Amino acid sequence: LHSTSKDKEKEDCRLTLLNDEPALYDELCQTMLLLLFEVYRSSATPNVRYKCLHCLLRIIYHSRPDSIKSIAELLPLSSTVAGMLSSQDSRLVIYGLQLSEILMKKQPVVFAVYFKREGVMHAVKKILAESSSIPGRSNIDSVSITPPRQSVRR
Repeated sequence: LHSTSKDKEKEDCRLTLLNDEPALYDELCQTMLLLLFEVYRSSATPNVRYKCLHCLLRIIYHSRPDSIKSIAELLPLSSTVAGMLSSQDSRLVIYGLQLSEILMKKQPVVFAVYFKREGVMHAVKKILAESSSIPGRSNIDSVSITPPRQSVRR
């Protein structure tokens, strides 16, 4: 596939918005996340839920860490991730693992507390235990699920 000048122009506009107007970009992302999250929670159709989760993941992945912190105050992300990880639907479990990884990379101190409180850590350990019972997998004891320590500045 060849990219056209229109594709490059669109990409430049989005990058320009991200770089020049971070507050506007954050507001747009926050609005989209609220809408997508509401559609996800109210929809019973699996394909609609999967599409919403896919978009949520992309937005959260490209969001700045400080905007993730404000999103966490508006949306029950950790309880949603815990529900996804305890689902029998393997696609939801995969989306839950991806979302938890992104959130822990963006805001490890904040989400370590939320994830412990909501049972996400327990669900991840359970998934690891189930996968370690598969022949050829390593032992769960070798896996540590703790956030990195932050240095304190004085």
